[in-house]
Amino acid sequence: MTEDDFWQLIETLDTYALRSGDEDGALKPLSEALSRLVPVDIEQFQEYLAQSLYQLDGEEYADNAGESGESGDGFLYCRCFVVGCGRDMFEAAVADPTRMPKSLDHWFEAILYCAGEVLANVTGEDRHIETSVSYETGANSDRWPDRPVIELTPAQIAEKYEVDYQRALSSVVHASRRGNYRYVIELLSPYTERLSQKFRRMLDDARLQIESEAQPEE
Repeated sequence: MTEDDFWQLIETLDTYALRSGDEDGALKPLSEALSRLVPVDIEQFQEYLAQSLYQLDGEEYADNAGESGESGDGFLYCRCFVVGCGRDMFEAAVADPTRMPKSLDHWFEAILYCAGEVLANVTGEDRHIETSVSYETGANSDRWPDRPVIELTPAQIAEKYEVDYQRALSSVVHASRRGNYRYVIELLSPYTERLSQKFRRMLDDARLQIESEAQPEE
């Protein structure tokens, strides 16, 4: 697979669904296209995805990504949205960080797991795809100059806690729907005391799923 092949696959995404917030709908044609490839090309797709996200991983891009740039996960999902919108938008953002989307609605977390899920279906094996670079926020250390440590006031700490809480709730429904129960637990556990009945039930269900998976088969 070449870089051009990668971007042709990205073009199969339903960008109308993506911009409407329907990540699963956006992914469906890409999943179908990937499922027709041999395993090595599916893995190569993930490699090009990681490299593209790595190029956008930097302080200047985060500073221009609105509220999404204020958290590691939010900035990652924002970068995923840029890639999902296609090569023209990606290259424009790389060249000019002010072109980064500003809205919290412009996230595309689901694309991170697409190749791995397709590969599992094709091969019957659930395995992590290794890439030459990490797409996690901060991995491209050359683009993140050291920042001075800033002491937060109690009010700022409380505000940050609330923002993190709201972001956890915005991600957990998608994680639960995709069966990523460990991530559900990771997202919700810090807020156990204040969860609504809906999210408390979601947390309990995730824990039960993990426990059942750990039970030895008879």
